[in-house]
Amino acid sequence: IIFTYSKGIKLPIITKEIYLTYPSKMEKEIIIKNILKREKMNLSVEIINYISDQINLSVREIEGLIICIFAKEALGNLNADIELVKIILHSMGKIK
Repeated sequence: IIFTYSKGIKLPIITKEIYLTYPSKMEKEIIIKNILKREKMNLSVEIINYISDQINLSVREIEGLIICIFAKEALGNLNADIELVKIILHSMGKIK
């Protein structure tokens, strides 16, 4: 990998392996709260905890899940609850 700076200096970055991991429960809670704050939206603590407990969710998937929750709530006259979150996670292939 080579990074090029604006002044034309090239700096080689040598690594053997890069490991990408899913965010921890605490990191997921922070991510969710930041998304909710940015979008000026609210979810119950119960739903935030449920989403945070899901083992295999990336940051993009968390953001997509939250957007989907609010879209289904707004368009379908549904309440944001654990059952709605489970349905969405199932449709994302994240739970069976």
